[in-house]
Amino acid sequence: MKRTALPALVAAACLYAGAAPAQDYRIEHMEPAFWWTGMQNKSLQLMVHGKRIADLEPSLNHPGVRVASVSRVPNRNYLFIDLVIENAAPGKFDIVFSAPGKKSVSHRYELQARAPGSAQRKGFSSADAIYQVMPDRFVNGSTANDNVARMADKLDRKNGSGRHGGDLQGMTRALDYIADLGYTMIWPTPLVENDMPAYSYHGYSATDYYKIDERYGSNEDYRDFAAKAKARGIGVIQDVVLNHIGLNHWWMRDLPMPDWVTNGGKYVPTEHHRVAVQDPYAARDDKDNFTQGWFSPNMPDMNQANPRVATYLIQNTIWWIEYAGLAGLRVDTYGYSDNAFLSEWSRRVMEEYPRLNLVGEEWSNQIPVVARWLEGKRNPDGYVSHMPSMMDFPLNDTLRKALPGPDLNLGNLYETLSQDHLYPDAANLVLFEGNHDLPRTFSVLDGDDALFRMAMAYVLTVPRIPQLYYGTEIQMTSTTKGRDDPSYRQDFPGGWDGDQVNAFTGAGLTEQQKAARAYLKKLLNWRKSQPVIHHGKLTHYGPRDNTYVYFRHDGDKKVMVAFNKNDKPATLKTARFHEMLAGVAGGTDVVTGQRHALRDELTLPARSAVILELDRTRGEVKIVDNVISPQLGNSRSLRIYLPPSYATRPERRYPVLYMHDGQNLFDPKTAYSAEWEIDETMDRLIAEGGMAEAIVVGIDNTKDRLDEYTPCCDPKHGGGKIEQYESFIVDTVKPYVDGALRTLPGKEHTAIMGSSLGGIASVHIAQHRPDVFSKAGGVSSSFWWNEGAMTGKPPMAPVKFYIDAGTANDGVEQTRLMRDAMVKAGYRVGTGAADNLYYHEDVGGIHNEKSWAARAHLPLTWFFPPSP
Repeated sequence: MKRTALPALVAAACLYAGAAPAQDYRIEHMEPAFWWTGMQNKSLQLMVHGKRIADLEPSLNHPGVRVASVSRVPNRNYLFIDLVIENAAPGKFDIVFSAPGKKSVSHRYELQARAPGSAQRKGFSSADAIYQVMPDRFVNGSTANDNVARMADKLDRKNGSGRHGGDLQGMTRALDYIADLGYTMIWPTPLVENDMPAYSYHGYSATDYYKIDERYGSNEDYRDFAAKAKARGIGVIQDVVLNHIGLNHWWMRDLPMPDWVTNGGKYVPTEHHRVAVQDPYAARDDKDNFTQGWFSPNMPDMNQANPRVATYLIQNTIWWIEYAGLAGLRVDTYGYSDNAFLSEWSRRVMEEYPRLNLVGEEWSNQIPVVARWLEGKRNPDGYVSHMPSMMDFPLNDTLRKALPGPDLNLGNLYETLSQDHLYPDAANLVLFEGNHDLPRTFSVLDGDDALFRMAMAYVLTVPRIPQLYYGTEIQMTSTTKGRDDPSYRQDFPGGWDGDQVNAFTGAGLTEQQKAARAYLKKLLNWRKSQPVIHHGKLTHYGPRDNTYVYFRHDGDKKVMVAFNKNDKPATLKTARFHEMLAGVAGGTDVVTGQRHALRDELTLPARSAVILELDRTRGEVKIVDNVISPQLGNSRSLRIYLPPSYATRPERRYPVLYMHDGQNLFDPKTAYSAEWEIDETMDRLIAEGGMAEAIVVGIDNTKDRLDEYTPCCDPKHGGGKIEQYESFIVDTVKPYVDGALRTLPGKEHTAIMGSSLGGIASVHIAQHRPDVFSKAGGVSSSFWWNEGAMTGKPPMAPVKFYIDAGTANDGVEQTRLMRDAMVKAGYRVGTGAADNLYYHEDVGGIHNEKSWAARAHLPLTWFFPPSP
């Protein structure tokens, strides 16, 4: 009976199945939802999710796009389509899923055009300062999204671990405040969907990698926020979690593959042995546990050793960079992910965006543990990373312990920095004063305002990328006992309607809080314009008697940073710092504007950080092109030397020396044969105290040089446009210079000098315009011009003249005649204060720029003697 009945039963079942209507197929997820043309990597993996979608075969028709392969996995609800995109134009096309005898389903896909310059976008760097916010705790810009019906975790501002309502609209509203403080980057903790029943504000348990949490806003709101931030000079750094997801991620209801997450989807806790991955003695179990163990039962660990998972995460990262226009990424729990995957992830991201910056979180206070993950680090196990930056936990920990001491002191800061050689590029590390996982810095420093200022000065001046936590500017506090996340993540005052204290307007802040914010604002905005802080070298001196001094310096500028942790003022002998202070007379406090002389000593106030922008020891040459001369009917450039202190002493005004043949003064590339080295000579003389600082205006010559520099008229050479040239200098160039620069415009502070024909031009102009010039220099002057007419009867003018010549075929005979004629007219030869004719013969000197450069110090020091 049983044998005969079975075939009938099977036949009936088959008949019933054949009579059933065809299944309706539906695409529930296709990720990424769209992509771009012109990417460096031409491959694209599409993850398609829908009930029994693997029954169907995908096809498409779009020029430049082809299906390389289709992969089916044990779960028939998934398909993985590998596309190759080469020379495709932006546009939309259908991907059709079909099979014989089955209903087909079509999905519209789009390839978008990349934004101009996307691949070469510049990421954050040591020129930036990062402001970290927890979006839920910052500003509630719209109450309409405080609760979302489909999402479990509802608004409860009274609950420290609940949602409080901050959102993207609020962050956008705060951008002006952030920019005004001086920040150039913002790092929000994760904004992607976290549809967890509790603690969802935290953000590190993603339930949808491609969707902004609705309680913050939409994907479009996020992109709008990034665009508006960029318009204010602020880049956005996205917080990325590669290691784990939230238990409520839609995958967990329908895993694509059994090994999509680690441990078969079962909770096995990590023991956090972060050293295991590079420990030469580590057991395999410890290594595996660190990278495969779960953070918590609610955070399944992603299995990036699965190539499909790895590609999904890489593409998701690139998608957000391209979609939102990001300036960088911060990667959570970096070392916990599969090591080989991290190498490939960082390589792929940097391949697409070679100038971007990425910073990883490796929460270890051991420098070798952090350094392992950096690009360029030569690891004993051969591991290669492409990660440009990491969070500097070792230096953060040292700072937080050294300042409140007594167990640690300033010497520990010195010693920790001395280990920067262990990093491939220490200056690209991110040094943070605090973050969402740590007690507030002000509380760690025992609520001490002086220590707070020292900490901020340190973070903002050492060679690092500084990152500050929201509320640090108003000295927000927390408990320092145990781990208390709600205490570290309190609402920013003024971010909610009805707040009694408003940090945005200052209402309700104490005077100390206002002063702290003003201090940080001053430092941050100063730092923005300081390349020496961004990229300069560091030289530090071992701490003594609870003081610590370091210098940031480049070829152009120096900044001195000095800490005094004592309860009384400390006096530093500046001779100790001669290597850095040679030739430096003083510096200006960047916060107070106070001037400090540095010849012998510097007194530091009790418990203070003093940041001095030192007087420059090198000037700067700027070029002004296309200066039109209505007198001569042509135009030329001005090459202007600004003395060392010009940029740092805005209250000062300077005497001016006008010189001819500007092309030959400062740069061998533009000189006729060699340069005068006027800038180098003045830098040296000023540093040595041999002359006062002065501006030099080099006036370029033209093809009409001979005519412009000479009086009328030489029987052989002609010439004769000196009056027009004189008018050009006096009536066009000088008014421009006096209007554009901080000059001392009076005749007693104005000189003119040149060589050869420029020498006779200088003497002639000064003789005619003593109301404008009180000093004139003629170097190797062409006194032979017009058969020596100038040496006949030179007029007596209230001007100090310098004239010279070399003894080797340099017209010394004519120069002697000029000297004698001037003496006869009443000039007094000598170099004293009462003398008005400085005469010099350069033994062996010839008629060229090299000889003139060698003796340029003589007129310079006579015209502009140092202040007594």
